[in-house]
Amino acid sequence: RDQDYDATERLGAWNGFAYLVAEEGSAAWLDLEITGGVPGPLPAVAMPTAEVRSLRIGEIVPLDDPRFSASAGSRGMWEPLAFMEELGAGLFLLEPHVEGRTPVVLVHGMGGYPQEYRQLVASLDLARFEPWLVQYPSGWELTAVADYLSRGLIELTQTLSVTELCLVSHSMGGVVLRVVLAARRDLAASVRTVVTLGSPHRGTAAARWLPPVLPELRALRRRSPVLASLPSLVERVPHARVVTIAAEADTVVYPLETALVPGSEQVVLRGMGHAGLLTRRVAHDAVRAALDGG
Repeated sequence: RDQDYDATERLGAWNGFAYLVAEEGSAAWLDLEITGGVPGPLPAVAMPTAEVRSLRIGEIVPLDDPRFSASAGSRGMWEPLAFMEELGAGLFLLEPHVEGRTPVVLVHGMGGYPQEYRQLVASLDLARFEPWLVQYPSGWELTAVADYLSRGLIELTQTLSVTELCLVSHSMGGVVLRVVLAARRDLAASVRTVVTLGSPHRGTAAARWLPPVLPELRALRRRSPVLASLPSLVERVPHARVVTIAAEADTVVYPLETALVPGSEQVVLRGMGHAGLLTRRVAHDAVRAALDGG
């Protein structure tokens, strides 16, 4: 009402609302009567459903598309509502699906974007694997982002009759995957391989130095109740190969052991930091080795 945010006010609500169109003509005043009361507690941010135009599933889009750029990733972190209205979240293909190829779902982290995976995509054996790109506003709550991803994966796997998936994530993307797999057992059954790159499975000490302006920053702190409530990847997909990769010089996700899941195949890469997990050849080799053995 006063154009200022107060602690007791909700952060925002947007659900792809349609315009209310009145009959032709003009009116000096319009009375709206809302009846029926509020149907229960409202969430902090009302999320769109799968039918809303902002969720795009199965579109074929080139990796050079601006919506996959660094600027889009930054906007998704700091202006998630504008991101949803103008770009939209979704699960994208780079080319038409080919029967017999195994999809490799690539999930970026906080402030991330699909073009970060350009070098990894180029290193994959495209005769065997098919990159699927996840795009989402990383400034939104984890459960809402996970709902987007699970809806997209279920719809696309059913539409294309896909029975096996490989999941690859960087940073917070690994936590998003954990939320997805915790909520959807039916989806977990189709997972063949999971690879996480520098994901804060047990939080990161770096989060304590950041202002908690985003709900994700609070969730990624060490001993976070959100992370503690999630089953580990090994528990959720015991039939799958789970590989957790950490960078020895990572100053974003640390200490080192937070990126390594007990019971998983653990890989520590020396002489690189958080970003190097996406750009260095040795990291790509580790991901390909995990996919080949899955």
